[in-house]
Amino acid sequence: MAIHLYCQKCFTSNGIDAKECSKCKSPFARDNRKFRVSVSVKGRRATRVVDNLTIAREVESAIKADLVREEFDITHHRQKKKPITLNDLWDKYLPWAKGNKRTWRNDLYLYDAHPTSKPKQR
Repeated sequence: MAIHLYCQKCFTSNGIDAKECSKCKSPFARDNRKFRVSVSVKGRRATRVVDNLTIAREVESAIKADLVREEFDITHHRQKKKPITLNDLWDKYLPWAKGNKRTWRNDLYLYDAHPTSKPKQR
């Protein structure tokens, strides 16, 4: 869990009291600084870039709360997304392949031969 100065030129994080970027040596202007907030809870990481230090501290605590809520499955207002299956992907891929590939029949043959796929109507 950390708040760092964010260099907009080379996209690196620096100490919060740094005067210049440690990588590209560009100075941090007092009026145009960005801060990177990075929070990690039980292997889950969330990162945000914000405009000032006060907002960075608020965002840090909000991200921590969100990650803890998800860890203990407290969230009721969020619905989890349905995982994409091979069949879902295929339903989108085949029309594209028919319009853009000459070898789409080979793809269809290989898909139909896949043991977990359902044979599709042509």
